[in-house]
Amino acid sequence: MSARSLYRRFAQYYDLLHSDKDYRREVARLVMLIRRFKLSSGRDLLDVACGTGRHLSFFKRRFRCVGVDLHPAMLRVARSKVPGVRFVRGDMRSFRLGTRFDVVTCLYSSITYVRTVPKLRSTIANFVHHLKPGGVLLIEPYFTPGSFKPGSHITTRASRGVAITRIAISRRRGNFASRKSVTVVAAGGGDLALFRETRNAPLFTGQQMLSAMRAAGLRAHVLRIQHIGPWGLYVGVKPGIQPPRTVA
Repeated sequence: MSARSLYRRFAQYYDLLHSDKDYRREVARLVMLIRRFKLSSGRDLLDVACGTGRHLSFFKRRFRCVGVDLHPAMLRVARSKVPGVRFVRGDMRSFRLGTRFDVVTCLYSSITYVRTVPKLRSTIANFVHHLKPGGVLLIEPYFTPGSFKPGSHITTRASRGVAITRIAISRRRGNFASRKSVTVVAAGGGDLALFRETRNAPLFTGQQMLSAMRAAGLRAHVLRIQHIGPWGLYVGVKPGIQPPRTVA
């Protein structure tokens, strides 16, 4: 099943499957980092590959937010759950909003939907196009080739008459992490839905990520931090505003 087909059918169950993810805590940590690195004075934030809008439900308390995602079904869920935020359908590689932001985020390893290094570079350039001078780009990556380990896991979730079980097996195939999964959803009345997915996520190296960000004109580095997933966070600041001088 393609990602587009999967999200069209599975969007209504996405938040339940990921209900153990502490979005509130993640956003609190991200806000601290934004305050640390952002040099522009505004509070406009763009979340790329926003999914059902769970990060934006907390970001919107501090920023004027826009979310972009490729999948209409995910955006329908986001619009119903996160009022007061503008949601736009677009491909992260090529969307154009005609405005610029103080913060651009691409979280939860969504950057791996870009499968090649040239497309990674053009996608990040597109993110930077939407940044104001002094704005900050935050990208949450996936495993690197050296950190990925194959394995299998089972996830179960239940709430309000809906139960979900996902069985996933991950293997290394060249520079990709290949994951095959089967998800069973049991809804009220005994109805069952079965979702099969094969996803090949590129294992970009840290140097490839940093090189793509720097080629787009950012001052970029990687942070190893807690509460934002296990893979760290890439941070880039767009030049154009000088950081304040530090008085010795």
